[in-house]
Amino acid sequence: MTIWMNGTILPEEDARVSPMSAGLLYGWGVFTTLGVRGGRARAFTHHWSRLTAHAERLRVPLAHGPDDVQAALEAVIGAQGVVDGRARVTAVRSSAGVWQPAGGAGSDLFVFAASVADTSGTPLALTVSPHRVLSSAPLAGVKSTAYVGQLLALEEARARGFDEAVMLNERGEVAEAAAANLFWARDGELYTPSLATGCLPGVTRRLVLEAARARRVRVTEGGFALSELRGAEEVFLTNSTHGVIPAAELDMHKFAGGPVTSRLAEGLERLLGA
Repeated sequence: MTIWMNGTILPEEDARVSPMSAGLLYGWGVFTTLGVRGGRARAFTHHWSRLTAHAERLRVPLAHGPDDVQAALEAVIGAQGVVDGRARVTAVRSSAGVWQPAGGAGSDLFVFAASVADTSGTPLALTVSPHRVLSSAPLAGVKSTAYVGQLLALEEARARGFDEAVMLNERGEVAEAAAANLFWARDGELYTPSLATGCLPGVTRRLVLEAARARRVRVTEGGFALSELRGAEEVFLTNSTHGVIPAAELDMHKFAGGPVTSRLAEGLERLLGA
């Protein structure tokens, strides 16, 4: 794989990070994953805006600006021959705590991309995760490289034969999926957890809400009990790689695909310029 690292294109095996980097030792960093369609990274401005806001929140200095990173995305997508897939931009802090790596760089920035199979036509089977989101945690709502909690939830769900995990917060409210935001519809209205639940402010989540407003779909954001999700007619997940992803079931509760999901999937693609 070809990597862009700190302004240089190089093979993956030549990318080097100090073992004393705070990004490695503590998971101190931020990232964003962009969908790639037709060889182009989508919604870059939204992703960059969130990345810089989260980097500031976690005190990760960024040595490169949006022009450099957008050029890096074009370079690695082209080098890898990615037509449809995902690209990731990661910034990790170099120095923090008692261990200090040699050199004066404040952070390391990486960009890479890969092709991904289209699975949008396969509705997901969901299960409720035993793991919880803590809405008051310092990293709540931050796209942080300290991502083990989400991966543990995802692996636990898949070990039981499900595709994704629905995560509740400490109050028992529906927050998000392990690697996506959650939406559901009932009686033609759309519902999604508010950011106060601790869910990630996903870029695709934001665009789906914009698409809903444009199509005059009434949206309610809030703190919802699990029973609200189980009583839905349509459920879908959103992320930047796959867009709108319908769900077929939640722990044996079946959902039917429906008009709200279809309308918002179409609206999202229009906003992304597809």
